[in-house]
Amino acid sequence: MALLPEECIVCEFCFHGVGHGLFYTGKIGDFSFVYDCGSSSQRKIFAKAKKFVRKHLPEVAEQDRRVKVLPFLFISHLHYDHVSGLEGLLKAGVRVDYAFLPYLSPWERLLLALVLPQGIYQSSRWYLDLLYDPVGFLMEQGVKKVILLTSRGSGRTGRPLQYDPVNIEGLPGYHVYLKGLEPLDETMERSILSEEDSSWKDYRTDGRLWIGVPTPNSNEVRGPVLWEFVLYCVPMSENEIACFREWVAKQPSVRLVLGQRGDTALALLSDPFLLQKLRKRYSKLLPKGENLNFTSLLLWHAPLMENISAMEAGHCLDYGGIHGSLYKTLVECCPQDTWCAFLKLLGWENKLGQFLLGDLNYRQLVKDGGMYNQFRQHFGDRLNATMVCLLPHHGSRRNWDRQILEDMGSAKFWVASAERRRGGYPPHWEVIADITSAGRSFVWVGGTTSGNVSCDTCTNTPQDTDYVVVFTF
Repeated sequence: MALLPEECIVCEFCFHGVGHGLFYTGKIGDFSFVYDCGSSSQRKIFAKAKKFVRKHLPEVAEQDRRVKVLPFLFISHLHYDHVSGLEGLLKAGVRVDYAFLPYLSPWERLLLALVLPQGIYQSSRWYLDLLYDPVGFLMEQGVKKVILLTSRGSGRTGRPLQYDPVNIEGLPGYHVYLKGLEPLDETMERSILSEEDSSWKDYRTDGRLWIGVPTPNSNEVRGPVLWEFVLYCVPMSENEIACFREWVAKQPSVRLVLGQRGDTALALLSDPFLLQKLRKRYSKLLPKGENLNFTSLLLWHAPLMENISAMEAGHCLDYGGIHGSLYKTLVECCPQDTWCAFLKLLGWENKLGQFLLGDLNYRQLVKDGGMYNQFRQHFGDRLNATMVCLLPHHGSRRNWDRQILEDMGSAKFWVASAERRRGGYPPHWEVIADITSAGRSFVWVGGTTSGNVSCDTCTNTPQDTDYVVVFTF
C-alpha cells in the first residue's frame, strides 16, 4: 500500500567538499545520518561538520543540558582522512544513538598507525586512542550503542539487531530499515573479545556493544518503511595480516616490548615512541602510496519505492550556498543549469540507490573470485539499482576496476571526494576516462578550479563546493 503523507517530505544527501577525505550526510525528514567524517584538512572538516550539526540535527533535552541527536553514524574504516573530524563532531554537543563500524583486529589497527603522516603523532593523539580502543573511545564520547560488523565467521540463529524505529516527525510509523544484520557466532565473538580491552566484555554484557554479520537475509519489517540501508564488510586478507605480524615480531625493539608486556598488538599501540620507530622502518618496505589495509564498511541505501506514491528527485552542486533554498531553486531556476536537474517521477524504474564504498579495493575484490561472488550475492539486484556511486578510495587507480561499471550499469553519477594534490592523484585520469567513455558523469567534490578535466560528461567543482542529491515525497 502506497504511503500518502499530507505534507512533503524532503530527503537531502550531501557529499561535502572537505578536500581529500569524506564527509557524507543524509537527512530523511527529521532522521539524519553520517557516513565518515574526515579530511586531510582539519579546518575544512571542522567547518563543514559544525555547519551540519547547527543546521540539520534536532535538539532535545537530556538531563540538565540540551544535545543534538544523530541517530546513525557509519564509519567505513579508520583511516585518518575518514575520521579526523570525529572527535570534533562528538564533542560538539552531539549524541549518537548507533555507531556502525567494521571490526578491525588490533593488528589491523596497528597497521593503520604505521601509515600515519608523521605530524599526526603530535597533533592528534586522540586518533591513537581511537586505534587502541575504538569501542571505548566512542563510549567515552557519549555514543549510546556501538555496532561492530565483520564478515569473518558467520551469523547465528537468534534475534537480529534490534533498534528503535526511527519516526519522522508528524508521520508516526515511518522509519528506516536496516537489512540483514545477524549476531556473530559465539566462538568468533569470544575470540574477538579475548583480544581486546577487558571493558569490551562489560559493554557487551550491558548491551551497549553488539557484534554481528551483515547477511543477505531480511530482518522483520514492522510498519511502513521509507528508506532501506544495506551494509557489507570487506575484510583484509588473513595472509596479509599474518605476514605483517611476522614482520613486526622480527623487529628487535618490538621483541623487547612484547617480552615485557605480552604478545599483543595493543601493547604496541599504547607506545607512541615505539610506533614512530616502527613507522620509519615499515615505510621503507612499501612502494610510495601502497597500503595493505583496505577493510571497509560499505553502505547502499535507497527509498523503498513500493511504499511511496509519488516522488521528485534532483541533484545539484553547492549545498545551501549559491542556491539557498535547494528545493525551490532546483524547481524554478539554477545558476549552474548545465549541471543541476530536478525530475518529477510519476512512473519510474527502481534505480535510485546510492552506494558508498569507502576505501574498498575493487580490483582486489574482483581478483578474489569467492569474495566477489559473495559481494554480488549480498547486494543482488541493488547493484543495478544504483544511481549515485562513491568512487572507491577517492578515485585511486590501484583500487579501480572497469568491472564496476558493468556491475552498476544504471549508476549515472560517479563521485570522487578528493583534492587534487601537486604532482599526483587521486582521482586518477584513467579512472575518469573510463567513466566518461562509458557515458557516465564524473563529479569531483573538493577539487580545485585549477586542472579542469576536459570532457562533456564530467565536472570539476570549485574548492569546498558540495554535491547534493534530493528526493521529495
